[in-house]
Amino acid sequence: MQRPLYNDELCVLYCIEHLSKQDFFNHALFKDQAFPRFYLYLIGVLSGFYHYSVLSLRFFPLVSMLAAFFVWASIARRELKEKGFFFFILSWAASGMLVYYAAELKQYSFDVLVAGIFFLFLQRLRDLPFWKVAFISCLLPLLGAFSYPAFFFLIFVLWNLFSLGIKDVRFRLVLGAYMFICAIMVGLVYYFDLRFTDKSLIGLFPQYFVSVKSIGIFLQTLTEGVNNLIARWFVVKPLWLRYITRFFMTFGMIELAIGFKGKFKEDGCGFYSIGAVAPILLLEMICFSIFRIFPFRLTRAVLFFCPILFFLTIQFFMRLEKRWEGASFFLQSAYACFLLFSAGLIMWIALHGNLALNLTVLPRYASF
Repeated sequence: MQRPLYNDELCVLYCIEHLSKQDFFNHALFKDQAFPRFYLYLIGVLSGFYHYSVLSLRFFPLVSMLAAFFVWASIARRELKEKGFFFFILSWAASGMLVYYAAELKQYSFDVLVAGIFFLFLQRLRDLPFWKVAFISCLLPLLGAFSYPAFFFLIFVLWNLFSLGIKDVRFRLVLGAYMFICAIMVGLVYYFDLRFTDKSLIGLFPQYFVSVKSIGIFLQTLTEGVNNLIARWFVVKPLWLRYITRFFMTFGMIELAIGFKGKFKEDGCGFYSIGAVAPILLLEMICFSIFRIFPFRLTRAVLFFCPILFFLTIQFFMRLEKRWEGASFFLQSAYACFLLFSAGLIMWIALHGNLALNLTVLPRYASF
């Protein structure tokens, strides 16, 4: 049985029901909501046929997360060994955030899918025939109409097309078409969506952004943002589970820092792997947060970074295995036990009640 609509979901439904077709693309969303307008319109059209039932409203988020799982599994299968691939799949199954947002009326599951689509393309770009690269490159900017984080990834495709264009003149034409489509999409999304975003939303929730009022505040807000990025992907209550998550995900951040140079060089000074893309992607999020454009400190807004961090954490374990097998075996064993425990908690919640953010289970409590 589906749980009823919860908090933000009700606000999104209010927007769907109270914005007419004439106002949908030229009016700010109600209830302090930020939602890609074209994606929200599709949800509204589909759910309207079913009188806005709970299942119809959550259909697109569910399908998006299911598709994201298979896309990311394909990415992991290509780059990780069999054991690493198993850890990645288990990490996904143990992630309370990924499970929860597969069944909530918000855009975050589609963000995860879009990030996976971009990485899948970047990963296989050099192996694709020219016409496929040209066709897919011109389609990818269209994802910006349905997912704000899609705009973060456009620069990586741009760089790769530019690099390929130096050696092959055909890619210069693709690069020109790609830049033109990107410009069109940025203009359309701004005109029909972002320009109507309620500016007071930023004033109401300054805690979601990195502040540069002073060096101290900058370091504090940045540290808190990074802490959210590494501590909240699994079950977060009891609080000691968050400390364990932070411990393991820190290795992913170490891999992000130390692996960039090697991966970028290995990619021929291009962006074809997660290790090369992830540090630049993180810097993009922080910079856009400083300019009050992207809420970096809002955990669900960076949900698309979750599979990336899982991937990097596992890569660190594989790197450590080559140099210090004993320590790597200990960390991998501990990580596997933690994942099994977290997956067990999620299963307990699913079997004993509706999936909710603050559902009370176990002797005391546990939640996503």
